[in-house]
Amino acid sequence: MKNIITTLTILAVSTAVFAQNNPVDFEADGNGADWSWVVFENTDNPALEIIDNPDATGANTSAKVAKFTARADGATFAGFTTDGIGTFKLDETNRTIKIMVWKSVISDVGIKLEGANGWSEGEIKIANSLTDQWEELTFDFSARNNPPEAGENGEFAKLTIFPDFNERGQENVIYVDYVIFGEGGQGGGGGGGAIEPTVAAPTPTQDAENVISLFSDAYDDVTVDTYLTGWSDASLADVTVDGNAAKKYSNLSFAGIETVANTVDASGMTHFRLDVWSADFTEFKVKLVDFGSTGGYSGDGGDGEGDDTEFELIFSTPALEEWVSYDLPLSDFTGMATANIAQYIISAAPAQASTVFVDNIYFYDANSVNNELTELPNGFTLEQNYPNPFNPTTNIAFNLPVSGDVSLEVFNLQGQKVMTLVNGFKAAGAYTAAFDATNLASGVYVYRLVAGSNIQVKKMLLIK
Repeated sequence: MKNIITTLTILAVSTAVFAQNNPVDFEADGNGADWSWVVFENTDNPALEIIDNPDATGANTSAKVAKFTARADGATFAGFTTDGIGTFKLDETNRTIKIMVWKSVISDVGIKLEGANGWSEGEIKIANSLTDQWEELTFDFSARNNPPEAGENGEFAKLTIFPDFNERGQENVIYVDYVIFGEGGQGGGGGGGAIEPTVAAPTPTQDAENVISLFSDAYDDVTVDTYLTGWSDASLADVTVDGNAAKKYSNLSFAGIETVANTVDASGMTHFRLDVWSADFTEFKVKLVDFGSTGGYSGDGGDGEGDDTEFELIFSTPALEEWVSYDLPLSDFTGMATANIAQYIISAAPAQASTVFVDNIYFYDANSVNNELTELPNGFTLEQNYPNPFNPTTNIAFNLPVSGDVSLEVFNLQGQKVMTLVNGFKAAGAYTAAFDATNLASGVYVYRLVAGSNIQVKKMLLIK
């Protein structure tokens, strides 16, 4: 990025305008509207505009917002910067920065803090998960240092925002609002993003005889040695959400769950299931480890080799701040034996900046499910598409216990919607939607079913 020095002098030295109680809200009587903002690396560098909120609904009902137009041929790191924030140091009260964004595409948003002479440890980037609506993103600067005293006075003096850190083939317009320190997050006067779930995870519908459960109020659980191994990089709390037990992982980089003393024989199961809720991560991974019949665990005399296959899920497609149910075919854990599963490892990005709630961790046999529905379904379910892998068509079945508005959409792994299969009112019942991928490239796709407050997501593989 070019070194751009602004000349704004309206703020006295050591006056922290950008602070916990002084958001950059672009209002006439607030902060940001009359600051000097410099646009950089954006071809002709169109000025940052302060405009009426084009979508004063949902998470952000403020009157004014900033409009940034990312040129099609602008740099991936095009953005805007100001020294209107005054000067300040990071401390225990101001190491979290939140920002409201409205974007039509899924891509990284970056925030960088600089000293007066340009000293910086670089930007922190987080991708939005929603499109065409306001969303609050949280950036954790707890691992960052203040500028060195020599030449910088040990203080930050510039705020730089990269709204569309992305190689774009078209012009993208991004709206930005309500940049603030701290955990509050006012959401531009319209209520910020939630930081924990207020409703329980969806109740599983698989019959108990077809389930091996590690953690779920719906089933009897097997013996679990620990839900947080000593080698984990996270903290764990047992919590209750709407009367339902859940696990809360904070500052999650990675966390291990172990059933070493009583390994799970999942050879008769077809899927691994878990429900996840988070307000701030952008990526989530699941790893299953089978110690094998001879490998065993190195701590109990085995050679510790076993199978070790990681299956990655990228949470850029489903909406955050809602429970998302993941039904992972065990066949997707390529080459992994399933007779002695003993470790279950979850991880998140950005590392140590994510709080993740987990519920309903279990294996199940989808082949034993009775698909002959003689009455209305008693649960909201999204089935694995069939056939899978497919070329070029497949079918997606889902069950609705109550009538209402429903959407079934397909996304690529970049979070871009490629097709809408269902969008409208549906009566309670069982449905099947056909998906024709004739015009799409081979690869993994994600399909998401939303009905009221219920949401489920699954993956499918197109092979041409």
